[in-house]
Amino acid sequence: MLPPISHTVTVHVFRGATRARQEDVVLGEGQAMVFVPRNEVFNRELAACSALVLPLDIKGE
Repeated sequence: MLPPISHTVTVHVFRGATRARQEDVVLGEGQAMVFVPRNEVFNRELAACSALVLPLDIKGE
């Protein structure tokens, strides 16, 4: 369970399809973005907003 938030938070979510592979992604510092197969998404430790938004998106398909 996530802790309560005492203020309003606006979250922008972007989604799209790509044929890019992990080796096509260049970020400059570290690996902040990783392509994850759909069936492995919920096996990962997710940020709080991702944990809230992703189930809504996947369920909506």
